Amino acid sequence: AFILDLTILKQNTQQMLESAKKLGVELRPHVKTHKSVEAALYQLFGNDVTNIDKESFRKKSKIVVSTLGEAEFFASFGFSDILYAFPITKNKLNRITEIGKKISRISLLVDSKEKIDMLYEYALKHDAHFNVLLDIDPGYHRTGMDPFHVDTLQLALSIANNSRITLVGIYTHAGHSYYSKDESEIVKVSKAEAEVLTDFATILKNNGVSVETIALGSTPTCSRPPNSLGLVNEIHPGNYVFYDTTQALIGSCGLENCAGTVLTTIVSKYDHPTKRLVIDAGALALSKDVGPIHLNYKSWGIVLGHPKLIITSISQEVGIIEVPQDIDMKEFNVGSTLRIIPNHSCLTAACYPSYFIVNGNDNIIDEWKTCERMW
Repeated sequence: AFILDLTILKQNTQQMLESAKKLGVELRPHVKTHKSVEAALYQLFGNDVTNIDKESFRKKSKIVVSTLGEAEFFASFGFSDILYAFPITKNKLNRITEIGKKISRISLLVDSKEKIDMLYEYALKHDAHFNVLLDIDPGYHRTGMDPFHVDTLQLALSIANNSRITLVGIYTHAGHSYYSKDESEIVKVSKAEAEVLTDFATILKNNGVSVETIALGSTPTCSRPPNSLGLVNEIHPGNYVFYDTTQALIGSCGLENCAGTVLTTIVSKYDHPTKRLVIDAGALALSKDVGPIHLNYKSWGIVLGHPKLIITSISQEVGIIEVPQDIDMKEFNVGSTLRIIPNHSCLTAACYPSYFIVNGNDNIIDEWKTCERMW
């Protein structure tokens, strides 16, 4: 089972809202980590979640999704402004258009002339209109255009003159921040990400193109930002709602900030040839994210309250925990439970159709359903 501590989640979401306010930027949270309405509301409203009225919800329900399934799910609950932050393809345009009819705005990421031509052709044929953000590479080299290559500026200029497509912003995701070794390295990546966007926004402005949104975001760079983000006016972190082992070890947060844990049962224990516990949490419970191996980390999660235990291997349903020689095996009984902080909460949470909610203790107070896993 996936256990979510509401006390910690509230602290995480409120802190990010306060950080955004201090930086003078808007928070558009990514919802792919949790895929739940309740967690999204805490991301948007923090401590004010119990005082939401329809008008404030309509104005503030701006989110980021990674799948159209997520977009359809959140649109069905009235979230009005959705950014689909994933490379688009032609086979998804009908679904995108249908979602757009139900909400105030759905925006897309574009990263090539080919994508713009595809959108324009579709818009002409179906009498449609698209809002797009230009996906900019801040140094991660996963997706996004080189902000200082002439083709990127030319694409932005072509969109600005397109009657069927509106350039509403520029967007980055500094995923390489996950390879940081400490908080100071994260701050450097965050500063560089903000500088890339500020420089490119300035280039656009000098060429007669102004954009509504200048957005950056990854949980590390938004958790440890510099004092100023330049011209950036929006951030879009997501993992911070739960945090996880990786975030704690690279310096984004502390282990005490990790809201999500996996509840597992000890099903066998052995003293020979090695001291080990067998648990009923394998890859389908924890995921197979290796965590921050660049820090010489070698476990499939951190066992809450037992920092010396190492999860050395996992198969589909089974996990093996190595027990150091100086720990008495009598501490662990077959049938007793452990809680594990996952290496990557986004992947782990996706293994569960719902979360059991606790509030600073072991008493379950609620269950939050998540959206179906649709792409």
